Amino acid sequence: MSENAPRPWISDDSVDPLTALLDDLVARPLAAPFTCPVCTEPGSVHVHLHGFAGAVGGSWIWCSRCRRYDHDRRTIPAWWFNNSLIDLESLVSPPAPLDGSSDLIDQHWNLACGRGCDG
Repeated sequence: MSENAPRPWISDDSVDPLTALLDDLVARPLAAPFTCPVCTEPGSVHVHLHGFAGAVGGSWIWCSRCRRYDHDRRTIPAWWFNNSLIDLESLVSPPAPLDGSSDLIDQHWNLACGRGCDG
């Protein structure tokens, strides 16, 4: 890999702490961005949810620093509403397009969880 090439995205067993963090955040939302439970970089983890059919949707959690990510299908919490500024074509795995909009995604997360956020 050349010096200027981006590091690859990682989605293996090492992302289990990210998945656990996402489960916690959906149940008890905190203000974004988050500290990575893998590389411990503050403010490097971002979360995006998207409801597709009823309460079912997709979730993306990733660390911009260590480039670990998880994407899955899950029940979307009632407090969530879709971010109309995120293009549906960006909802891919790995989350490179979402990472390019991480500030916008963090702002939307904070707006969506509103008073439900702690911290």
